[in-house]
Amino acid sequence: MLDLISFNFIIFLFIVFIIGLVLLNTKKIDYTKNRFKGEMYEIKVANYYKKLGYEVDQRGLKKKLKDEGIDLIVYKNSKTLLIQCKNWQKEKSIYAKHIKEFYGSCHLYMENNSINKNSVLCIYAIPNEKLLNKFSLDILKKNYSRLRYTVI
Repeated sequence: MLDLISFNFIIFLFIVFIIGLVLLNTKKIDYTKNRFKGEMYEIKVANYYKKLGYEVDQRGLKKKLKDEGIDLIVYKNSKTLLIQCKNWQKEKSIYAKHIKEFYGSCHLYMENNSINKNSVLCIYAIPNEKLLNKFSLDILKKNYSRLRYTVI
């Protein structure tokens, strides 16, 4: 027969277990919501460039995590834009490492696909300039001829 202390301990473990399940489920909901927001932003950016007369390859939506760090490839005449879309909300949440990673992905894509680097521009699409921290802005300014950000 269980004594009162053992019974209370079992109830305590059960409550902790239920709270854990609720928290785990909340994280899954947040991840799904954020992924959906990101996909909607990619569509918005793609439509922006379509309206400007560009042909748009929506790699991020097609390939998901296998997009090689490039969400959109946009073509017009002999010009190619490689675009990373970030619909983050927190100010100064885009660091230099994010910009460097994207720029590296662009160079790898150009090299693997034998694309002339002079006809390519790498674009970091964001909904708000305040997302970029000081160091990410410095990298974008230093590499402006090949790497830029745009607010859409």
